[in-house]
Amino acid sequence: MGTTMDRWYSACSKRCSVREYNNAAFSLQQLADIKELISELSCDEARLVLLKDGEALKAPFFSPQLVGARYSVAVVASQNYEYVAGSIGEAFVLECASMDIGTCWLAKFNKRYVSSHVSLKGSERVLCLIAFGYTDIPLKCKKKGKRSPIEITGLSDVDYAGLRLWQQKAAECAAIAPTARNKQEFELEFSENSVSVYLTSSNGGFSGIDCGIIMLHVELGAYQIGKCGEWEIVDGIPTFTII
Repeated sequence: MGTTMDRWYSACSKRCSVREYNNAAFSLQQLADIKELISELSCDEARLVLLKDGEALKAPFFSPQLVGARYSVAVVASQNYEYVAGSIGEAFVLECASMDIGTCWLAKFNKRYVSSHVSLKGSERVLCLIAFGYTDIPLKCKKKGKRSPIEITGLSDVDYAGLRLWQQKAAECAAIAPTARNKQEFELEFSENSVSVYLTSSNGGFSGIDCGIIMLHVELGAYQIGKCGEWEIVDGIPTFTII
């Protein structure tokens, strides 16, 4: 697991939203590897579904279009588990970035096509898509508009400096987490052995996904200082406590 966590952490510094792809096809082996990754990341509460037809990516005419994209995964979650979907979706994104594969979270897509190709059960629903594929544009994390680690903690420079090193690393990694509409509307609150994520906006209905993405980034940052822990949701507030 350590190798995986290190790989994803390194990918955080290069992950970016890609809208221009080169239309290159994946080999059968590459698609098999993608399917295996999807299977490993999926769970009872949330899962990813591979879509190999670019038709799924055709959003309404008023939405920004992708160029040269042919692959995507549908991000599916049961009710109240949107944060799990966000976490496994971001894990997929970071694994792709580690292989120099571009990705893009999409809130708008061809819902009619997706509904006919993704079988849902119980309270499941498709939350969004993640387009992926090869691109001729070098991957590089774009920090424009992102808040600094100090800003997302709501602490003064002095108080931030007093945080434990693992907490600072967690804040640094959370500061480059992608969120819906590129608005980092969340705060981090720290205690001696934990960090909690407070969302400050519904972010257009995507705050649950945002929360899961942030949670993964917090965990990746802490891991770099050798700290592992567990997440607990108390009164809707996710809290990561180190073991």
